[in-house]
Amino acid sequence: MASKNGLVAILSLCVIGGCSGNSQGNDGASGSSSGGSTATDGGSSGSTPPAGLMTGTPDGGSPASATDCDTMMASTQLSADLVIPGGQTVCVGAGVTLTATADVTIQVAGVLIVAGTADSPAQFIGGGQPSSWHGIVVASGGSLQATHATIRDAQYGIHTLPGSTFNIDYADIGTSFKTAVLESSGKIDHTYFRATTPPTIAITTEVTIDDPNGSMTILSASPAVSNSTFIGASPFTDLVRIGGDSSPVFDHVLVQNAHCGFHDYGATNNSPRVTNSIIEGMSYGVMAYTAKPVFENDVFQNNTTDVGLCSGATKANQPVLMGDYYASGKPVIDQACVQIGTAATSSATATIAGAGPVGL
Repeated sequence: MASKNGLVAILSLCVIGGCSGNSQGNDGASGSSSGGSTATDGGSSGSTPPAGLMTGTPDGGSPASATDCDTMMASTQLSADLVIPGGQTVCVGAGVTLTATADVTIQVAGVLIVAGTADSPAQFIGGGQPSSWHGIVVASGGSLQATHATIRDAQYGIHTLPGSTFNIDYADIGTSFKTAVLESSGKIDHTYFRATTPPTIAITTEVTIDDPNGSMTILSASPAVSNSTFIGASPFTDLVRIGGDSSPVFDHVLVQNAHCGFHDYGATNNSPRVTNSIIEGMSYGVMAYTAKPVFENDVFQNNTTDVGLCSGATKANQPVLMGDYYASGKPVIDQACVQIGTAATSSATATIAGAGPVGL
């Protein structure tokens, strides 16, 4: 038995648990659970926990240290769901690779700490194709804390459900149907979001989890995303789709080479803010429907249209452009937006130094 004050056995729960069998999803996640692995606290008195399962309660310390973690994962193949129950902390350290098979979900009701390094990131991968595993689902009350993580080949790289928390720094998420679906508020910094061309093309205005148009989807949540890059894969798909009552903040980001940089389908309180960022190579920098996105001190360059459609908007609820720079000399604004009064104010006459990601 591994002790928190002794040697940590670096053995995978999935190997110990057998990782086989079909099961029912947890908190909206698909995949398996009855045959999956469950991290526990070592069992009741008289029981012997499996190898790789540390006993005791997390007691602080640096991320992914033995004293933080109930379980340390080793590189392994997951053939059934990995379930982290409430009250448990599972850690994935530098250089560890978890390879998931079809429909497998990492279900986080407790805490998942991912502590890779720049030279040796932790990796979560599937079969090399989008949707070859489900992804990481953070349930209500669960928490994802990740540094230097690579996530590939999932249906949803990261899916944070309402009531969950997350803090992600230096991640690289791609080759997935969607890189992230965010239904809770948290923080993302220094991260690459690499879009994938979807198997089908659908022109949809409403924002949903399963619409095939976006790389990141935000639904009734207000996360903060900074110093990050969104890279397009198709002129028919969007990079960030925002729906519901959402007021996310994007600061020092780069969005490039797709259909819409930001597709905003509004609700009563829908007002994302984008500052100190670069929007380039887009069919539409922003496409707004009954929403009030705010763009301040941003660079718009090489876009067919900078601000478009504004369907359903009014003068009280319209895109706001302040202090932005337009490489074409003036903003290219769809006629519908002009009709409701959208205009650029205090536009910059030269490109804005320091716009775009810092430290990425």
